Amino acid sequence: MRFFFLTLILLGLNSSFALLEGIMAALASTKQGVYTVIIGICTVGFLGGIIFTTDTGLIFIDTIDFYMNYVVLFLGFCKALSTGWIYGMSKQVQHLGNKWNIVYMYFGTTFSSFLFASLVWFGCKGNTFWLGLFSLVVIYGSGICYCSYNLRNLVNEDNSLSMKFLRNELLMGNINELRTELSSGDGGDGGDGYYYLPWTWAFLMKHFIPQALLVLFINLFFAQTDYGTIEFGNYNGYEIWPYQFLGVSTVLFVMGVVFIGVLNSKLFDFLVTDPSLLKKKTTGTGILDIAGVEMEDRTNNDNMNNQDDGESKFNYLYMENLEKKQSEMEMNTINTTATATAVGGYGEDTTQKATDGVLA
Repeated sequence: MRFFFLTLILLGLNSSFALLEGIMAALASTKQGVYTVIIGICTVGFLGGIIFTTDTGLIFIDTIDFYMNYVVLFLGFCKALSTGWIYGMSKQVQHLGNKWNIVYMYFGTTFSSFLFASLVWFGCKGNTFWLGLFSLVVIYGSGICYCSYNLRNLVNEDNSLSMKFLRNELLMGNINELRTELSSGDGGDGGDGYYYLPWTWAFLMKHFIPQALLVLFINLFFAQTDYGTIEFGNYNGYEIWPYQFLGVSTVLFVMGVVFIGVLNSKLFDFLVTDPSLLKKKTTGTGILDIAGVEMEDRTNNDNMNNQDDGESKFNYLYMENLEKKQSEMEMNTINTTATATAVGGYGEDTTQKATDGVLA
């Protein structure tokens, strides 16, 4: 029995080390405030863990364990969404002829279809499987038809583009680019710089994992107790204060941190330990501002390309006119020479004078 509890103590210490190692690795390059942060986290964790040693400690553990499922599914969905869809979206738009409507429509219809179907499946009473499946097919199919129609228009406008290239770029372009970068990166450990990622990883991160996590999150949110109420905020019939309040506030706190980062990412710049990464950040405060700056950069690049094209066109026209004038001069010389020879009596001196007059 003593060895059993000793094992539990060692397991808790091992978990604490594992949680702190990630924070220490992130702060290791700064060499500033590492020990202060570690001491602060350990102090807060120790004080927060005292509540689990009380008579109602098991209820607290059960409550936190249940509400952590919401946090895990939500964070997993956000990570999969940012990896499979948000990353490289600006380049993906640029490859599709700067048509934001195509990428946004595909993104919106994909997740709106799964969201609406999940609400039908788990939020409505009765057997709603086929109704949810029908709504999923209709919404997702309408988005695919819209994107295919616009891709076909791009092919008609530019014959150098192929439908296969545009379709592959829309479906897998950004995640394949991330897969290539991760496979060719050195990982910061000075290794051989190769980490193999199969194509199935890219496919699942794009077309399966975020959609599945969204469905699981909606399913958990609409889970009901034995009394027919939603378990979120009513788990296991525990009292609202302090059990339900602690669990719900934990979930809302994590969601709030994520949404604040989406709206104003500069608030978390202090967590970036590589100063070179901050140089790429703009003066904007959120995703929309960053996207606007990217569009402005592409506009400036397009203007520079247009200026180059204008200069090349000007040089081409200038050379064409010069060659045309030279050809006319040569033709006039030949015609004048032929005319003088046909009249006769002038000889070579007349021909030479005529030629000199034309050249002059």
